[in-house]
Amino acid sequence: MVTPTTNNDELEGGLGETEFQYDFLENVGGIDILTDNGSSEDDKIFFKNFPNSHDLLVTKDSDNQTLNLEVFDSSIASTYSSINTITTAISSDGIGVEDFYLNTDDLSYSDSTSISINEFYQFGGDETNPIAFLQNGGSSSDYFNISYYNSDQFTYSYGPNSQLSGDTYSDLKVTNHLVFGNEGQDYYYVDQNYSTGEDFSATAVVDLGNDNDQLYIYTSPSTGSFFDGGSYSSTSTYDTDEKEERQEAINLLQRAIRGSIGRAKAEDERASQA
Repeated sequence: MVTPTTNNDELEGGLGETEFQYDFLENVGGIDILTDNGSSEDDKIFFKNFPNSHDLLVTKDSDNQTLNLEVFDSSIASTYSSINTITTAISSDGIGVEDFYLNTDDLSYSDSTSISINEFYQFGGDETNPIAFLQNGGSSSDYFNISYYNSDQFTYSYGPNSQLSGDTYSDLKVTNHLVFGNEGQDYYYVDQNYSTGEDFSATAVVDLGNDNDQLYIYTSPSTGSFFDGGSYSSTSTYDTDEKEERQEAINLLQRAIRGSIGRAKAEDERASQA
């Protein structure tokens, strides 16, 4: 296990399996560079105690060789504050970090409640400038509107306080969207893109919690998407309260995150289960 400090770090994994563990109660901050030179294909980044009202943005550099993870405090509306940035080379033949885990509690990456995405560096497939976008809600009502997040909005909300280069959040396309509501009455909206009129094509996993939450879905979700609107009689026919389907959705997301080829496989698996 390798753990960072609250300052800028250069962290290197060992020859075997490495867990880069980020405990958000203790050791998160600064700009970190991760390298792994071993041959294990199970190296991982694990976000532990991931806090409420925080967002994670995952992008790739234009050379498609470097992966960026940046966490923002979104508790104050409009312009968000970057609290940690991670850059690492995109894995190749076991050299690099392959997997990503996240848990909002003080639990291990292997706990059944952890989100696990294998080979997460393949997100977006061949898409130019993809972004994977995770939002973790707060203790009161939250409004999640993914249709609102075009390139200009990412630049406006996250760009000013980003620790990455100035154009990191420009000209992006959301390929994967994960939302977790917590306490309070939460709302999730998805419609055609406000700027282009295109249907929303990202794979989405949305779990708003157990309160009187509401889903408003005005476009056909991509295969592998999952929506749970809580106890409210939802406005969406895509709503489900079957918690085991969330894990199925996470499993399908791991395939869809690889791009069009992965989505095709996910569609075949969904069809075989119908």
